[in-house]
Amino acid sequence: MANHFANDAFIIHTDFLQKKAFLRAFPYHHPPHGNGLPTLTRCKDHLDLPTLLYDCLTHRQRAIRSAKMIIAEGLVLSRKWFEDALVCAIQNILAGRTCHVHRYFLFPPAEVMLEQIQTRAREKPARQREALIFPDIPAVQKQRDRHRDTLGPAQDAARWQVHAEASTLHQAIERLLTP
Repeated sequence: MANHFANDAFIIHTDFLQKKAFLRAFPYHHPPHGNGLPTLTRCKDHLDLPTLLYDCLTHRQRAIRSAKMIIAEGLVLSRKWFEDALVCAIQNILAGRTCHVHRYFLFPPAEVMLEQIQTRAREKPARQREALIFPDIPAVQKQRDRHRDTLGPAQDAARWQVHAEASTLHQAIERLLTP
């Protein structure tokens, strides 16, 4: 969905950004799970994460400054420490311009997620492994609950506006883009 707004917004795929930040912070260490998140999580108190993310985004400063909106998407944003570091990095790039943060979480029913997984597996051979890992509704439901739990305690989860359908999230973002 974020790519749908690519003409109106600057898109930050945070799952890719976390890996880039990990590789920059630990250039000689291979991430244990492919994305470096466990190591970043363990070392977050010892790293200057806002500066690290700022450095990862510097080559796109002009695009970020000129964007009507910045959309950051990815599951790592459910970790407040990563979100705070990213917002700080973006504010440093914007250099004094105001930055309003809106938090949305797309949490569709397991049936919808299973259908999306199956569609992606048919359209993109690289995604077929996902269909093997989540072959049925109980497996998808378990993963869905795990994702929900990453939001953390109820007070953290309250930060997010939860949407069950992509269309309602799409409308919410459209409203932000409309002056």
